Amino acid sequence: MELIPPALATALVSGLVAFFIAHMQVRVKLREIENFHTELSTRLENYRQMQLLEILKLRAKVYPELWRIVLEHTVNWPYRREIRDENWALEFLEEIDKWNATNGLFFSEYSYSKFKKFRKLLFEITRSLSAEDATVAGADYEDLYRLFIGDRSSQTTGLATALKNDLGSYLDAAIQANYEDPIASTQRT
Repeated sequence: MELIPPALATALVSGLVAFFIAHMQVRVKLREIENFHTELSTRLENYRQMQLLEILKLRAKVYPELWRIVLEHTVNWPYRREIRDENWALEFLEEIDKWNATNGLFFSEYSYSKFKKFRKLLFEITRSLSAEDATVAGADYEDLYRLFIGDRSSQTTGLATALKNDLGSYLDAAIQANYEDPIASTQRT
């Protein structure tokens, strides 16, 4: 008495072999897909890094002009022995607006937020100087200057620090990226 008819045994063995071959083919295809995904991810990251490098180069080209404009109207202004009046404020505002119109798109989001606060205060100062003999109040100038250099007492960074961060001058924001340093993360554990 036969336990399994030969035809059924052959069919079962053939089915198992076919299943094993199909399973192996699926694993090979999955590996190919994983490799393709890895290659695509690597390419995308390389393109992203190249783009960030180009943005960094453009920032290095255009940020010095903004730096010059701000320094001429803040730190260096007293050396010229000129008063901070409506003409000063209007000229200053016009120069940073002109700079922003052509170069503002290179700001990081953080730098733009600092620039926006700086420009807003300068605009408010300009509007407050409608009287003919009006000069910028010392407190307003100090507030504007603090928005540029930062305020140590409140530990607030200014536009200057944000610009330097965008250029990679400080370690906390060399290039804006969602990246965790693998060495630093292993040191924390």
